[in-house]
Amino acid sequence: MELQTNQTTNQTSNTFAGVLILVMILGYIAILLSGLPGLKVAGPMIIGILLGLILTLIFRPKATWNPGLDFSAKYYLRAGIILMGFRLNIMDILHGGANILIADAVMISFILCVMFFLSRKLGVDKETGFLVSVGTAICGAAAIMAAASINKASKAKQGVSVSIVAILGTVFATCYIFLTPLLLHHMNLHQLSGMMGVSLEEIAHVVAAGSVLPASYASNALITKLGRVILLVPVIVVLDLIINAEERKKTGGRVKVQFPLFVLGFLGVSILNSLGIIPKAVVSVLLYVSQWLLAASMIAIGLNLKINDFRKEGIRPIVLGIVGFAGIFILTPLFLFLFK
Repeated sequence: MELQTNQTTNQTSNTFAGVLILVMILGYIAILLSGLPGLKVAGPMIIGILLGLILTLIFRPKATWNPGLDFSAKYYLRAGIILMGFRLNIMDILHGGANILIADAVMISFILCVMFFLSRKLGVDKETGFLVSVGTAICGAAAIMAAASINKASKAKQGVSVSIVAILGTVFATCYIFLTPLLLHHMNLHQLSGMMGVSLEEIAHVVAAGSVLPASYASNALITKLGRVILLVPVIVVLDLIINAEERKKTGGRVKVQFPLFVLGFLGVSILNSLGIIPKAVVSVLLYVSQWLLAASMIAIGLNLKINDFRKEGIRPIVLGIVGFAGIFILTPLFLFLFK
């Protein structure tokens, strides 16, 4: 009996380790695929979750994989987000002007309010609507997973929300690439680069869309985008306080703080990077590791999803995401004009 128990434990451990290695290998494949001409606009994270979904439909992972997939989706993602802080140099953002942060902050606040309102009007599931709204308004998958820590959304709702925002973001980034010549008839390069940074969610989307602009303006788009990324920290703090405040009324003040500590890790790494004490070569390696971990976590999320998860949510979260993206696209020029 004891021997059988030990064998079962060893098999479980081997399966767990095997899944961790598998998603890392698939994450690396997602990075390689993102280098192909037709897939650059998507980026490794989006390719990762789509690859995971495709593999799920073909192979249907066993239930014994779930512990490894859950671990990968949670901890690879958190480690990747923390290391993503090395992409941020707070001084570069400040040198870009306080107006960038003001425009980003106003846009995020406005879009969050509008999308929360529309989520209720459309009858979107409360948790899913919250995640899609936060992901659209701030910075995609990283924002969704940070928000999931404070609204206790299920793994399925997290995965569906990440998928919706990632796919729609890729569509809008592609639209930017094709519409750039037309948009330049109505605005200058500085305005267009700022619009890309304010309106697109994932960093990969901004890099892809900005690739059609001269190098200096592509950098401006990225700096504007990173201004939104750094605002993830205060926005999550505020949302956490609001959600906990509502819960305190129901429980008489007995509420466990749900704030995701990995967001503070992201901020700490950003500050460390801004000090300039870490060699650029080391930072480059850590950023690659971050990209790899994030891609692997998206693979795990995709492998954990089922078509039935999307059927349960219905078309409404997708409509919410489309309306949110469209609203950002339409309103961004106005905010850039007000805070130029």
